[in-house]
Amino acid sequence: TITPASQSVNHGGTASFTVTPATGFHVVLPLGGTCGQGVLSGNDYVTAQVTANCSVVASFERNPPHHLAFVTPVADVFQGDRLGALQVAIVDVEGNVIPTDSTSQITLSTDACGGTVELAQATVENGVASFPAGATKRFYTLASGKALTAGSGSFGGSTTFNVVSGGGLVFANDFDGCRL
Repeated sequence: TITPASQSVNHGGTASFTVTPATGFHVVLPLGGTCGQGVLSGNDYVTAQVTANCSVVASFERNPPHHLAFVTPVADVFQGDRLGALQVAIVDVEGNVIPTDSTSQITLSTDACGGTVELAQATVENGVASFPAGATKRFYTLASGKALTAGSGSFGGSTTFNVVSGGGLVFANDFDGCRL
């Protein structure tokens, strides 16, 4: 479902929706429609600024038989900071955690610098890998809808987050040749 079905928005404002997949399904990104691409955080979707009548279209797909899912939504990261604490679980099609051995490794990565950059690794315990706050590299480039991918063997999953202004470390755009 996507709610509300319609709403009025002031020129230059944003529209907010709740996008809820049925059990065993997930939201397909990016969302479609004619509104400017917004940001999905958990089940909450906020459009870009609205300047004319537009639509938001949510599509859903069945979850793969076994995949990785982010247990907690990934919080926005202040420019110059690292990701907060998060957990990634191996889940079945219904979203139930699948207990596994304690030797599997889950790797977090993101696209940057013309390729894929590994951010952190954690060992799976009882189907869940826990990444403590600050376990990843710092993010310097402001970005909305930045992809965070989790991988372990044939299992995969992804989510998005934003790198927002603020925080303690800010560098000029030409600080170095490649940075997150």
